[in-house]
Amino acid sequence: MILLPRGQPVYENLNTSFTQFDALMTELQTSQFTGYVRVTGWEYAGVVLLDNGHSVSALEHAANVRRVGASAAEAITAKAKEKDGAIQVARLDSAQVALLGALLQSELLHQDLASEFTNLDKLVAKLQSERHSGYVQVRFAASPDQATIYFHEGAPVECWCSPTARSTPARRC
Repeated sequence: MILLPRGQPVYENLNTSFTQFDALMTELQTSQFTGYVRVTGWEYAGVVLLDNGHSVSALEHAANVRRVGASAAEAITAKAKEKDGAIQVARLDSAQVALLGALLQSELLHQDLASEFTNLDKLVAKLQSERHSGYVQVRFAASPDQATIYFHEGAPVECWCSPTARSTPARRC
């Protein structure tokens, strides 16, 4: 799962056992909320992006399965009704939601590039010269930490670093 900007937390660590997810989503729609709703669980992560209360995109990662779009949103809603999960809601600005929405729809170009064969500086320079819009996710072999660098038309927009632990929030690199 890509790291998302922390944004302005609205709700954190809501237990899925005690949260009425449909009511939460209705409230966010009614209040014209802009940001994301993240649902996490054991080997599971899903995110729904909202702009002015309207669902823009959704992404689900479950084990080795990745779904995007309406099917992901339906699966996230179902997962949010199961026990032992957590829900986070964070406010973002419309530009961030638009960028993330486009990135969630993007196609995978390269996967599992080993650092002994890939120079990150040169990869970033290549993406800049190609005016790439997307992201690069970096995982570190000796630790569970990861980083995500976001690009828009070749320009690095943001970088977020985080341990993979569920309870540790991402931070700007």
